[in-house]
Amino acid sequence: MKPLYRAEIVVNNVSSVIRCEVFEALENTARDKGGEIQLTNGIRDLKAQRPVYGYRFEGTRHDAGNKLGFLKAVVYFALRRPDLAEKFSAYLNTIVRP
Repeated sequence: MKPLYRAEIVVNNVSSVIRCEVFEALENTARDKGGEIQLTNGIRDLKAQRPVYGYRFEGTRHDAGNKLGFLKAVVYFALRRPDLAEKFSAYLNTIVRP
């Protein structure tokens, strides 16, 4: 698996900030029973070679790994942007049925 670009740090849109070394670990990671290569297994394999650090995030987490979660995240952040909140909220009120 070759990354599309080379950056020092990659932010996973779901739950992780990872260094690009994980892509190399993923190349050698066995597929699971469903035939997928799991990021967590790649991180586990990388941990055997170098330190891996975690951070317990406190705040709102958005699951952008599915369509509904992605849409919820877009709405959440749009309503918190000063340049969008008022107009976007007004728009939502025109399409949401009471």
